[in-house]
Amino acid sequence: IAILLVDTQGMFDHETTMALTASIFGLSTLLSSYQIYNVDKRIQEDNLQQLALFSEYARMAMTMDTDKGQPSTTTTVKPFQKIEFLVRDWQNFEEEEDYALMEKEMDEYLKKVIAERDAKDLQETREQILTCFQNISAYGLVHPGVAVTKKKYTGKFSSMDRTFLNLMDRYCKKVFDVETVQPKIIHGRELSAVELGSYVKAYA
Repeated sequence: IAILLVDTQGMFDHETTMALTASIFGLSTLLSSYQIYNVDKRIQEDNLQQLALFSEYARMAMTMDTDKGQPSTTTTVKPFQKIEFLVRDWQNFEEEEDYALMEKEMDEYLKKVIAERDAKDLQETREQILTCFQNISAYGLVHPGVAVTKKKYTGKFSSMDRTFLNLMDRYCKKVFDVETVQPKIIHGRELSAVELGSYVKAYA
């Protein structure tokens, strides 16, 4: 398996249009087997609403009948593989020495975030996400340290917070684990490199 790591520009700023944001999120969802949604400090309701909206946008693009230009109704399998919330500057770890426990805390936090809600609109948002992705997870990183916010910071690891470095090390090993990494699958079939190139052009 060849691993293609893609980084996109930031979204929801004062200069990026909603159409461009939808395109960035939609294309990254269509083309990723492991999509990482980077959020600040905690998973907020608008993060979930944006994910639900753009994942539906991507799902419709995937199921579109290219001959007739109409949405297909034959696909019942969850169309996308994995979405992971990467929560940066997470401040709520109870124990910052036991890394396995810290990761368990993030799993528990995600369960609370996507748990059923009484309000209809909030529940529909969660159901939309759950029907689009086969796997949903979360991972938290503490702040990398005050040193990295200074203008004179040169990128040295030694200046970073030790807990941040250890968590980042564990995270990278998890994402790129050769035992669990998955190929890109579309309509139940693994894609070859040539096919992926064709899909990129078609979706774009």
